[in-house]
Amino acid sequence: MERWMTLPGNLHREAYIAVFRGQFVSENDENITVRFSADERCQLFLDGKFLAEGPERGCPERWYYREETFRTTAGTHTLCARVLCFGQKFRAAGQMSVRHGFFVDGLPQDCRWDCCLEELEFELPFPDWGSYPRFHLPERYDCGIFAGHGGNWQSVEYFDDGRKLFPPDLPPLVCEKLSPRRISGHLYRFDDYVMAYYTVKLYGTGTVKLRWSECPYLNDNYNNMKLYADKGNRDGNVFIGNYDTFDVNGDIEFRSFFWRAGRYLEVEISGDVRYEFDFYRTGYPLPPLAPSASVLEKMAYNTLRNCCWETFMDCPFYEQLMYVGDSRIEALCLYYLNGDVSLIRKALRVFASGIRPDGSLHSQYPSKNEQNIPAFSVTFLLMAGDYFDRFGNDDLMQELSGKLLSVGEYLLAGCGSDGLWNPDGWGFVDWCREWKRGEPAPGQANAPLNFIRVLALKKLSGISRSPRYAEAAERSLSSLREKYFDRERQMYADDPEHRSFSEHSQVLALLCGVPQDERKLLIQALEQGGLIPCGIYFSFYYMSMCRIYGLKELEKKRLEKFYKLTEENLVTLPEEFDAPRSDCHAWSSHILLSEFIRR
Repeated sequence: MERWMTLPGNLHREAYIAVFRGQFVSENDENITVRFSADERCQLFLDGKFLAEGPERGCPERWYYREETFRTTAGTHTLCARVLCFGQKFRAAGQMSVRHGFFVDGLPQDCRWDCCLEELEFELPFPDWGSYPRFHLPERYDCGIFAGHGGNWQSVEYFDDGRKLFPPDLPPLVCEKLSPRRISGHLYRFDDYVMAYYTVKLYGTGTVKLRWSECPYLNDNYNNMKLYADKGNRDGNVFIGNYDTFDVNGDIEFRSFFWRAGRYLEVEISGDVRYEFDFYRTGYPLPPLAPSASVLEKMAYNTLRNCCWETFMDCPFYEQLMYVGDSRIEALCLYYLNGDVSLIRKALRVFASGIRPDGSLHSQYPSKNEQNIPAFSVTFLLMAGDYFDRFGNDDLMQELSGKLLSVGEYLLAGCGSDGLWNPDGWGFVDWCREWKRGEPAPGQANAPLNFIRVLALKKLSGISRSPRYAEAAERSLSSLREKYFDRERQMYADDPEHRSFSEHSQVLALLCGVPQDERKLLIQALEQGGLIPCGIYFSFYYMSMCRIYGLKELEKKRLEKFYKLTEENLVTLPEEFDAPRSDCHAWSSHILLSEFIRR
């Protein structure tokens, strides 16, 4: 049980940033090491200078602390913590909360603490809906509060918090200074897609607006629900979205409280205002690519590094959520790059922390909202199996063994008399134009989901050394063959009525290891075409199957879709082949695993 500090009740708002000020005396020049945590997260300043940020993003079951050592001279010093307290409505989609507050130990016992609010006003972000809110900085803003100056300070209150605090799982993140190019007026473009913190100095009188974007659109015919407009060749001049706004009357220095993502920064000025920026890229440290890497390989790498932070993420501009489906692919890319596996181990632990009583997983975790995609509960076992294939029954696999078995029981439950699985939840498999909401057969047991389940049961059988999972997989394969194999078309249907036929079902059947005579038929069906095609996400499974069976021509043909993306002025890979919402999406990075892009 740790003692945390919080604001007095009269300062609480729906969304706010709290500043906690600790004043202490160092008798001599000395090094001080503090251990701190915050809910939701914080930045530390020593005598007004930025010191550290944390804690590492986690979940209620796995909340983190951070240690920081700093040097003080003899005399009085001020440590300030800028704590984000945005609540359910305003906090980032991937940020969770137990109770807002700040914890620190390691300072002199006579350190005196008080608190105030940072005078910012907030609005929900759009279209970057999963990020932290947009803000308005009013004229009355006091930029000296992080040095302990100004502000309306009040005594803090304390509470005992029972959450267990874990040491960081990850190495230090990247902090790399960046300089965008001014391409016209006050419009800037970064050479690469970035996740970046910034500091800005503003001088004069007027208003400044900052808007971050992935790309300009060709027109303002924007679909507010699907978050889509025509991007053309990323050479339009229309930017969509709201701003961060600064009312300036004098000199202001401001440090962003979180990073923004994209390639473009649009600065709009009214009045007489000058500005100076410093930008700092953040992200998980990845091994560098070889200088000889191809254009497509570089795009895949840039996609991956902008979706790896304190968690894996599906996309840095929109949700910023760690989805199981994307995370498995990101983990495989990290194995390929021979990078540190700390982020993979953390992802497996965090996903396992959120397993529900019935054994299902949150499809995205950590997350302020609940979502159930059964296919991603299945994919979690595949991701764990990938780790097991490389490291065997190590400490992590032993730690997670009970959790894996509970997911296995979820996969065994809910089957009908035919042995096929039709669980509750969003039946998403892949984004396809022919499938509404990515579901092959809404409300019914479908072949793609059941084939993925077979793959997972086989993986779990190898991990657990229990034959019951392998036996269940074989029973399911038999049922799939009986109910979904179409004798006339000599391939698998997606649905019981044999109305839908996709690449997905054939690919997954082949990955499950169907008999040789059937294998020839399915490969022939893929070669003939005419099936619902795998989207950019499920092309990972398509190309994995091609590599297993040596189908080089099919893999090369699928790669042509990726090569077309190199002609669209992109530096990352998008969410979909056609009409993508996101220009940087983690699941597209799997192209790194194809040997052909390195030739």
